[in-house]
Amino acid sequence: MAMKKQNIILLGITGVIVAALLLDHFGIVPIRQIAQLNNKTVTAAAGKNQTGPEDGMQQSDSQAGPEVNTVQAPIALQQDYIGKLVANITLDQRKALLDDSEAFRNFVNQEATNLSLLQAAKANNLQSDPDIQFLVERSGDNVLREIYITRLINSKIAADFPNEQQIQEYFDNNKDRLKVGERLSVWQIFLPVTDAMDDAAIAAIAKEANRIANEIKSDKLDFSAAALQFSRHDPSRLNGGFMGMIKVSELIPEIRKALDELEIGQVSTGIKSPMGYHILKKGESMPEQDLTVDQIRNEIKNLMLNQARVQLRNAINDQVLKTYPVTIDATLIEQWRQGLLTESQ
Repeated sequence: MAMKKQNIILLGITGVIVAALLLDHFGIVPIRQIAQLNNKTVTAAAGKNQTGPEDGMQQSDSQAGPEVNTVQAPIALQQDYIGKLVANITLDQRKALLDDSEAFRNFVNQEATNLSLLQAAKANNLQSDPDIQFLVERSGDNVLREIYITRLINSKIAADFPNEQQIQEYFDNNKDRLKVGERLSVWQIFLPVTDAMDDAAIAAIAKEANRIANEIKSDKLDFSAAALQFSRHDPSRLNGGFMGMIKVSELIPEIRKALDELEIGQVSTGIKSPMGYHILKKGESMPEQDLTVDQIRNEIKNLMLNQARVQLRNAINDQVLKTYPVTIDATLIEQWRQGLLTESQ
């Protein structure tokens, strides 16, 4: 909640605001104009024969960029191609993909789009550009390098790692960290403050927060109804202001201090934080709990595997540098930077 900044941000609203601002300032822009595709291009891609601009705002054929409008003979997507793609993803990804018919259909359709774009790129001879050739080669090198190190790492990790004894040892050595911290159920009504606001605007928000809080305390307003009406934190607003069980250790100082001073069920005044003003209601708390190894066996196993992979990757990098050394003249690095900086100006 206002406890952590990311919990305060109005989830899902940013895109709507940006879109509204764009429409307010610029109006609705035709997609053909945005993509710089003339009407001939769009209709040909749709399998139609209409030609000519519709709105007088589109490029003529002579101004257009690489051609994409000449319909080519279709390429049949083959099962063996899809099979090779599926064979080169992780077992978990493969299972999730093949167990879900809709996900698999979307995957195949996306690959059809990818192949179509690749054919268009080749038809426009992008592969002859030296810079693009370099990027393509580097991409292939990156794939080769990652496959090499991933296979090497997997070959070094025993199939039964970590076994039960190793999991138990890890649990015993880290008991102090393997706990569920104290949690507290919290409700809030949030009124945001932005950097663009002046002192008068901020003071008005503080006054509004205290007005709402006083009306709730005097039973003129129900907290949940007030949250739905006034709060600007959508996830909790739509749940009557309820934030859930929050880890006390994650509360920002202003909120934690205010909640410490409240009794269960009590409502605060407007509490100022770096993000805005919060009207808080305190609920029941759940004390810190020790976990058993059975409760977190899978989490420990995944953590140990990830740690082993990181350690092996670092060790492999060190060994490879010794076996296949690459020399760097440290005195030239700054010269390279200066030279490239000059070229880019």
